[in-house]
Amino acid sequence: MSLEMIPYNERRDNELEVMELETALRNASLAFEYLRVELDGSQTRMKEFELTEKMETYKNAYFNARQMLASQYPERLEKLEQHLTLQKQQLFTCYNA
Repeated sequence: MSLEMIPYNERRDNELEVMELETALRNASLAFEYLRVELDGSQTRMKEFELTEKMETYKNAYFNARQMLASQYPERLEKLEQHLTLQKQQLFTCYNA
């Protein structure tokens, strides 16, 4: 089925869903990295526990969004992950892809 045959409202809703998934993936990925940096400087076991729990939440959100994107839009996912890698390398000098 060509894109022209899909009603406009359905295309728009679909594009909004994809954009929401991309945003969720991007936010979870960057939040995870910020927490990782914070964890490196953590002083207490309680703080480490708190940070690792948050990191697990972001990791799950990332992989849920990734799985949904990979199943329907693998080319967009690949492009997004490449962009994220570059962004993390610029933001986090300690980042290793």
